[in-house]
Amino acid sequence: MRLREVPAFPTWLLSNLVSARRRESLLGDLFEEYQTGRTASWYWRETLVALWRSGLVRLSVAIFAAIGFSGGALAWASTAARPVHPAQQHLPTVPRARSPSGARPH
Repeated sequence: MRLREVPAFPTWLLSNLVSARRRESLLGDLFEEYQTGRTASWYWRETLVALWRSGLVRLSVAIFAAIGFSGGALAWASTAARPVHPAQQHLPTVPRARSPSGARPH
């Protein structure tokens, strides 16, 4: 029986991001299953599940969510401080067009 080469990048991810105590058994199990005819997409899915369970994906999602939230909060704070005329309170904010001369219309 000819051995199939496992996908390189997901194997690298697991080799470098999973804890040492789980790495050998996880890679061995994935290798054995892959040799039975599993597809590369199956290998990728199992890699992502293993990373999720190890907490790495959850950590990165939390980091991106925190960055996105703080960026959104900063954008909201910068617009919330702008005074609004009472007649414009219920209107959506639309940027004013500039006249051809470059001066803003009144």
